[in-house]
Amino acid sequence: QGFRDDPGDYTVKIKHGSTEISKTFKVIDDPRIVFSAEDRAKKKAALIKFQPVVTQAQTAQSQIVSLRTNLNNAIEAWKRPGAPRVPENIRKAAEDLLIKVDTAYVNWGTPPSLVSNISQAGPPVVELPTPLNQRAGQVLGAIESASTAPTEWELAQVEILSGKIPPAAEEVKNLINVDLTKLNNMMLEAKIPYIQPPSATPGGGTGRPPGDPDDEHEEKK
Repeated sequence: QGFRDDPGDYTVKIKHGSTEISKTFKVIDDPRIVFSAEDRAKKKAALIKFQPVVTQAQTAQSQIVSLRTNLNNAIEAWKRPGAPRVPENIRKAAEDLLIKVDTAYVNWGTPPSLVSNISQAGPPVVELPTPLNQRAGQVLGAIESASTAPTEWELAQVEILSGKIPPAAEEVKNLINVDLTKLNNMMLEAKIPYIQPPSATPGGGTGRPPGDPDDEHEEKK
């Protein structure tokens, strides 16, 4: 997501093959708004500093939702009648990992295991803090949408969330790169289809864990 441009003169260029056209235009503020250059610079500095943190939070939230879905789907599939037998040590490792995922999940939303089964609209069984990605998005949006310098409270939230989000996102990363990789290696060794790891970026492609049988197949060819 980009931010609104500062007032000034801009040129848009469009090129197709050897043909290029350009058009100049002017961006102006609402003339009723008084927004000094100093306050504008403070706003821009806060946005530039905080945007990477917000992106990190959005990525971590997307990854942990995908991780839990893929992991839980595998566990449930193993319970179905007629499903291939899965060694007990792998079942146990997967269930233990699901518990670890749910422990970390509370930073990014309500774990599905804590959501009421009364109906789709049922409230969570427990009340949890606002997810970090949601808090960060709200603060970023509040700063971006105002024609003023960030407030002291907003700047304080930027500092607080900049301290909370990186380690929480690193925890998600480790669940994927360390814990899930370890489980997948056990599954591949037992010739059980591995659990798909989440993409490194929201909406990106899927990855393959180390030791994918396809890699070995390609080498043999």
